[in-house]
This record gives sequence, structure tokens and C-alpha cells, in this order.
Amino acid sequence: MTQPAIQLMVFRRNGQVLVTPWALSDTGFDALHELIPVGPERDGLLKALELGESHARAASKRPLDKRFPTGTPYWQQAGCKTYEQFARGANAISIVRDDELTELAYQVPDDRGALVALDDAEMRGLAVALGPGTPMTDVAGAVQQIFEAADRRG
Repeated sequence: MTQPAIQLMVFRRNGQVLVTPWALSDTGFDALHELIPVGPERDGLLKALELGESHARAASKRPLDKRFPTGTPYWQQAGCKTYEQFARGANAISIVRDDELTELAYQVPDDRGALVALDDAEMRGLAVALGPGTPMTDVAGAVQQIFEAADRRG
């Protein structure tokens, strides 16, 4: 059975790692008003990614007009007044999963306060495409590798 594409964002901000689930809207991916903190345990990232994926998949099964419940945006849950304020203090990895692949890309804030992928991310080891149905344990490992590569490059 074909599953709709979903997106997970893994943010690093102020020493915290946070996950947000996203589902398809009529204009692309939109965030579900959730901010999942990554716990300190060894498998904390894996648990947060699995929870985010389950929430994004559940939302994707709802009709479009009921897919995105109202709530406090994730950046406000993180204590920021605006998305731009949140983004300026963050870096992130976007994870897009569909039936054909799982794609990860490192993102940094641009001059306008939006998180964007680097043009040369793949060449710098900051983006990777994994096969369809890649286990979330492998995705979590790839997230850690990309963040480590970004830290080494400064």
C-alpha cells in the first residue's frame, strides 16, 4: 500500500534536540503543532523520531480539513515569539520519507531567519538519500552522522 510522504524536522537549539512531525497539505508540508524533546537516554532520538513518524502518519490519514489541528506552533512551544527567532538560534535536519526513499538534508538559518539546506550539502556529507523503507534506527544513525559532520566543518 502506498503511504503519503511525511516530513520530520530534527532541530538543535540551545543545547536541546527537538523533533517536529509534518504532513502534506495542499501547499507542501505543514507542521503538526508538536514539539517532541529528545530524551537523554541512548535511544532518545530513535524514540522521538518513531513518535513523530507515527503522529505524521496518523495525521496523513485524516481528511485535509482535519489534518492540522489548531494549537501552539512549535517555535512558541520552544519559547520563541516568532519562527524567525527560533530559526536564528537553530540548525536542523529535514527528513522526508515516502515509498521511494528517505532523504535527509542539513539546514541552517539564512539572512531572513528561515532554515534552508546548503547548496553543497551532499558534497559536504550533510545530505543523504536512503532506500525505501529504511528502518528508523538507520535514519537516527544518519541524523547523528550528519550533525557530527556539520560540527566538524563548523
